[in-house]
Amino acid sequence: MKSNDWHEGWQIDWSQDHYGVLAKLLFYASSARTTEGILRTLGFVHLYTASGIHLYALLDALDRVSEKLASIFGVRALWMKRAALILGLIVLAKLWALQAYRIGFARPVLIFLLRFWARARGTKWRVFYPLAITIALDALYGWITGHPLPGRWHYDLAVGGGLLGLEWARQMRGQRWSLLREHVAMAAGSWIFTAWIDLWANHQVAWMTPIWSLITIPLISWVLYPVTVLFLLTTHSIPGLVFSAWNTLIATGVAIADQGFTFSCVSPSAVTAALILAGIVTVFLHRVQSRRKVALLLFTLFGLTSVVRFRDEILVQLDVGQGDAMLIQKAGRIEMIDVGSARALRPEAWLQRLSRYGINHVDTVLLSHLDEDHAGGLKNLAAWVPIGAVETNAQNWKSAKGKALIASLRARNPKLRFTSKNELKLMQVAWFRSTTGKEDGNGLMSGVVVPLDGHRVYLALGDGDVSQEEQYVRHFSRFLSSDPIRIWKVSHHGSKFSSGWAPLRTLHPSKAWISVGRHNPYHHPTIEALDRLRRLRIPIYRTDEEGDLVEKISQPFSLMTS
Repeated sequence: MKSNDWHEGWQIDWSQDHYGVLAKLLFYASSARTTEGILRTLGFVHLYTASGIHLYALLDALDRVSEKLASIFGVRALWMKRAALILGLIVLAKLWALQAYRIGFARPVLIFLLRFWARARGTKWRVFYPLAITIALDALYGWITGHPLPGRWHYDLAVGGGLLGLEWARQMRGQRWSLLREHVAMAAGSWIFTAWIDLWANHQVAWMTPIWSLITIPLISWVLYPVTVLFLLTTHSIPGLVFSAWNTLIATGVAIADQGFTFSCVSPSAVTAALILAGIVTVFLHRVQSRRKVALLLFTLFGLTSVVRFRDEILVQLDVGQGDAMLIQKAGRIEMIDVGSARALRPEAWLQRLSRYGINHVDTVLLSHLDEDHAGGLKNLAAWVPIGAVETNAQNWKSAKGKALIASLRARNPKLRFTSKNELKLMQVAWFRSTTGKEDGNGLMSGVVVPLDGHRVYLALGDGDVSQEEQYVRHFSRFLSSDPIRIWKVSHHGSKFSSGWAPLRTLHPSKAWISVGRHNPYHHPTIEALDRLRRLRIPIYRTDEEGDLVEKISQPFSLMTS
């Protein structure tokens, strides 16, 4: 992609922008390479806030340099600062024009100007002003235009919180290591507020964010961003060496994230327990100095949420649109059956969805067959979530679909292991061949039985047809001799080729779960399938209407150490 897609006469080879970061920062333009969502989810908030906290840090550095120059040349510091500020604003105005005058770009400049004006007049600048101004500007913009900016909380709190930390550090007594202290306070402040949002909304904490901020704020604000802008405005191009520097920086963080060190999954019950225990700590600290009390309280809270967990043992039919994906967490092990389509959940959505249930890895994924709406999601899931093994029948792996899937997955995760050996611990699996002449791996379908506890069992047959359902019933007849609660995942999303009368009467499910996409072009579930279920008085639950379908197995308390 060339930059003249946006600006005539610019010669920039955007194919070198491997993560799409520069296109976003400089032109606020998305490309096929842009991975903002996954990087933000993993904690790299500041890669996309050069027009926020990095831009403010750049202006602040310019202010410091002008003050030093004033002392060297013996001129009034205020006049030198004004001259440097005017020069900086001219450059920023040009960048603002490149971003089509996006309001978010002007926010940090406005905050810096207000702070500059307040200090020049001798007015006290309160620590909470940057955060309050950041939130108020977005609220005012939404009120005036009638179009509130969606999804801005991460950005607002990252920028406003970082500047709050900066002002708090500046107002602390003592000047020793003042620059380092300000830097650490800015990094911590920008993280602590977004951490609370992630904790409550997604049940995850991105531990990488403050560390990543410490690295990127000075490197990007004082080196990479200014150098990139300098080349951009003077030569209308960006050298390959600059692209390489950006890519190396981001790739380093991604490599760290890929090792599983970047975030922790925390269940809501763990947050509640941590809040209660942190409250008890607060009571015992009533005589401690307020600032130390807050720091110790926050340390206690996040320490507890990373250690104490109520690990729910659950089975979940995930809402992945027109496709199938089931996960079960039991006895300390996590297994899945199918993973939906590559179009259903982006990588960041997978991380957030799994973190709801306290899951940050999968031991084994069983693919019932290799249709895209059952196996395609591995392209997004396996790139970021550690998976022990992917399992399906050997005949499926040898098919054209199987070979193509292995090739694409190994390109994303060379360590991913593919097997045909039965490594499943939480379910029993058998394979059933269709008598309808299906080809290319789809004629062989896995059927599973997942015992949940002494009186409940989950039954599933992928996209099986009626002939495969009949074989399934005969093979697993021993699980149907007693009368447990049977949760039947309706085959093939409720198509007219499945859910036959005879198999349904023999199975006699207590619940029918249908994994199906809303307004799908196949018109699943069909009227015929729904009619058979209703006439047999089987309660129907659908992912397109109710979202994730969850069956809790038990809720034992455990003290985790990892």
